Amino acid sequence: MKKQLLALVTVALLGTGYVRAQDDEFPQVWEAEFTNKAKVLSVVNSDGSMIVGSDENEVSVLDGQGKQLWYSRFKDLTDKEGVKNGELQNIYFDAGMLFLFEKKMGKDKLTVVDIKAGKALWTTDRYSDLTEDNIEYIPQLGAFFFSLKNTTVLVDAKTGQQRWETDKFKGSVGAFLYDDSRNELLMINYKPSQLAALFSGFKNQLIRINAANGEVKWSTSFFGFVERKVLTREALASLTLKGGKVFLELDGIQVFDHETGQMLWSAVYESDEEARRGLFNRGPHGGRVIKGGIYGAIAEPLYTNDGVYVVLGSGKLRTKFIAKYDLESGKKLWESEKITGAGAMPNLHLEDGRLVAQIGGIVNKQTIENKVETGPNGTVTTIYYNNEWDFMGGYGIIALDPSSGAKVWRSEKFDKRITDLVFGDGMVFAGSGDEFYGFDVKSGEMKINVDHSKGAVGKSMWAFDNGESVALVCDKGLAAYNKKDGAKLYTTDKFRGVSAYHHVGGNFFLRRDNGSSNTICAVDLKTGVIKGEVKSKGKGGGGQYGDGIDITTDGEYIFTFKGKDVQKLKVNK
Repeated sequence: MKKQLLALVTVALLGTGYVRAQDDEFPQVWEAEFTNKAKVLSVVNSDGSMIVGSDENEVSVLDGQGKQLWYSRFKDLTDKEGVKNGELQNIYFDAGMLFLFEKKMGKDKLTVVDIKAGKALWTTDRYSDLTEDNIEYIPQLGAFFFSLKNTTVLVDAKTGQQRWETDKFKGSVGAFLYDDSRNELLMINYKPSQLAALFSGFKNQLIRINAANGEVKWSTSFFGFVERKVLTREALASLTLKGGKVFLELDGIQVFDHETGQMLWSAVYESDEEARRGLFNRGPHGGRVIKGGIYGAIAEPLYTNDGVYVVLGSGKLRTKFIAKYDLESGKKLWESEKITGAGAMPNLHLEDGRLVAQIGGIVNKQTIENKVETGPNGTVTTIYYNNEWDFMGGYGIIALDPSSGAKVWRSEKFDKRITDLVFGDGMVFAGSGDEFYGFDVKSGEMKINVDHSKGAVGKSMWAFDNGESVALVCDKGLAAYNKKDGAKLYTTDKFRGVSAYHHVGGNFFLRRDNGSSNTICAVDLKTGVIKGEVKSKGKGGGGQYGDGIDITTDGEYIFTFKGKDVQKLKVNK
């Protein structure tokens, strides 16, 4: 994951506002090779001091200078009783461990390896039917939580010793919260579709459990269906503990008494199951979607000192409303009028005495697509893993009185799309594809209306606060507009096909992923200069930056991977 050093010269092209770097390559720090091909794992820890590459049978580890720390075949690393083929591999860098799992007829094998030392810490054949969906690593405890058919166990990550076991929790961990003051876990369960047969007799559970001995303090049920995102696997549920109450965010809010587990109140969003689970007929390549989901269409609850604001309604009917609830009693304090034409409502903000809701916006679509094609050489089946961004309407901004829920103003200027909202100096800013707008938060008066299409960086997709300016991430680059008067500060040179952006440490990156290659470019947010870019046609990487690329957490180094090859690049001179 991860030529010659040339000076970067900034050139201003008159009349365009473009700024670019003369050299478009990042300086290379070093290039090295794994002993084996990195086909399963190719990943860097947070500071780039350990680089791990593995295939199904071997693993190499390099240090921060590209020198090999160690190499081993799994069968040599884990002895004759251990893993020879790592069908499931996971890295837990914060614990310094490599997790290897191999399915065997009758007895599955599990081995945990010390990454830095290159030694197996322990191996066992006690646990079968493990997948990424029924293994949860709990870093606060330094332990694995394994959800098995008839029991769940907590296993010490360093020694493999089983700390405790309980049959009072059935299913995989959907979300958990560790309470350090009591050494307790709050957990909810879920049943992954591929493990459905494993968890017979499943029912929804929220439990409070002693992390030292597995004693269940209480167990209660909750509403809804917990999912993980199709590709990136984040849980679509979260737990929060505050003021003696447990808040479960799952298509709304469910609130439980922490001492007893009794449900106190709930405000649940009536989701459109078809939209939520993403049952699309066809994928972007024309194949049949076998699994999919749409994420980020509904705002997370917005908590304040005197209550919580929740988006409710029906996705299927494209009608939403906002309700405010008292945190203590769950009493509904008010409910807004119906907000029609709102297929999505992804963000809520409390600014300058107004509750401001974004209507419509960009959502994440993750699908697994199966395409069957017949040609002269027979039938070919291709599986595509699609992680896309698309807009869901209608589009606009609505501002409510937070004390009563009464509508104060609504903008209908957004006809084709809307970016995220940015606030500053009593204004709310957003892009609408070819326009950049600024409204007075209190009154809704439009004070800025700029023709963004002249910037030649394409239509706006996302917006974020850039200090004195608002930055618009567009499908061909980046633009920045002054908050005071909407004056364009810069547009970057063209970077066509933007599919994502990343703030990493003090650096900013645009990404283009066209399926056959993955390209990252770094942009100076003060000037719009593109510092450099790198294209990877390899696989691997940490996942969040696309195939073949990883970035250290300070944003200063990029690693690229292709087969055995590893390259380390410097972002800033």
